[in-house]
Amino acid sequence: MYIGYLPAAELASVTALDKNGLQVVLAVARAAAGAELTMRATSSLAHTLTDFLFQAAVPRTFQLDMMSPSGTVLPPQGEITQVLKITNPSRSALRLRIRVSYNVEGSPVLEQAEVNNFPPELFY
Repeated sequence: MYIGYLPAAELASVTALDKNGLQVVLAVARAAAGAELTMRATSSLAHTLTDFLFQAAVPRTFQLDMMSPSGTVLPPQGEITQVLKITNPSRSALRLRIRVSYNVEGSPVLEQAEVNNFPPELFY
């Protein structure tokens, strides 16, 4: 069995952003080659969010690989997911900067946050 196909072991969920009706939660899991974060964006707004884009950055000592998102349109009570794979050769604490942009009723919105409250055992 190829070790890269072992399922990830979920450790926790971290709220990365909760603002103006948009919530972004990261499900944190250890994977064979590092960590796997599953971003779940949900909206409690009455309007559809369009052109949804989730971006992430990590320090240079990490490697980040972002899979394609499940979509770019977030309807009311809907969900968009995206998987992030992170390797950490230095085994240092993970710091993640995120940027979320979208349009709501034709108006552009940009939100940014830094997430650093990941479980300490993520890379051990």
